[in-house]
Amino acid sequence: MISATRYPYSDEQCAHLHGIVCAAIRDAKIKFTPLAYAVFYQAAMNGFSCALSDELLTLEKGKTLEYGLNTLYHKYIGESCINNIALLDDITENLHQGSHKIVTITEQSSAVLDQQIDRLDADDVSAVDLASIAGKLKKEVMTLSVSQYVFMDTLNEAQTHINELKEKIASLQQLVAYDQLTGLHSRFAYDEFLKKAIHADTTENLSLVIADIDQFSLLNENFGFHVGDAILRYLAQKMKQTLGNDAFLARFSGKSFVFVFLNRSPEWVMQRVEKARQAIIYSKILLRSTKQEIGSITASFGIAHASEKESEASLQSRAEEATLLSKHQGRNRITQL
Repeated sequence: MISATRYPYSDEQCAHLHGIVCAAIRDAKIKFTPLAYAVFYQAAMNGFSCALSDELLTLEKGKTLEYGLNTLYHKYIGESCINNIALLDDITENLHQGSHKIVTITEQSSAVLDQQIDRLDADDVSAVDLASIAGKLKKEVMTLSVSQYVFMDTLNEAQTHINELKEKIASLQQLVAYDQLTGLHSRFAYDEFLKKAIHADTTENLSLVIADIDQFSLLNENFGFHVGDAILRYLAQKMKQTLGNDAFLARFSGKSFVFVFLNRSPEWVMQRVEKARQAIIYSKILLRSTKQEIGSITASFGIAHASEKESEASLQSRAEEATLLSKHQGRNRITQL
């Protein structure tokens, strides 16, 4: 437990933070991945006395936790990863420039050394002078050689570390961009995609579809959460196979998926969504342990077609409303708004 004498928060607040960590593993069914670790580590590095910590304390356990962690990561850490990559590129460039400068200095020094060596041919140079000049020249050459060797070795080592950091940052960004359970894009990636797509000059038509699995809580109660997770993975792959590259697919929430169609007519989108709905209906899922077949699985769909200059929040709200209408009208159907 985090000690209140070390950090400015009380024991109760520290216990609350600890509870959020446990909820991330238990209630939200997410592993303690670099995403969650990065958020809590960032807060700890600031002594749990920063705005990030205050927002962590207000996170609700349960369905919103994973999205909350994604949001906090993006707000406090994610964008800095991109900035760090740019910074590392600058460091690499500076090191290369420094290397070029050392080479230039070495070449200039070599020219000076050559001039000094030429002076050795002078008739008025005594034996004592020759010995002194030779010693200095030898020392200068060795110093320059060692300096260049040390710098190049440092440069190579720095470049190795920079490459490692870039790989780690890229790996972390990859983890944030994909949902670990289903393999689809994450809610974080969906938010970013929708924001860019809705404001892009090349986007003429945009349709947002939310698919929510019907009576999913009963599946978890009857067969267990591990079966529920398996169903989510299976349906995610089923939708990927059905829609292919026609749509941007992401996990929207615990039992919901989202599709984004670009530059397609409403009629075309409706046909593709109907195909996805039917693919879910005809899915056959068997429990490996007992060979028991799980009953019919269906999903309710809501479609919202973006109007001119509509915001992401408004479009998403209409898609959610359409999905709820499908639920209220008997489930396993598609509603357009």
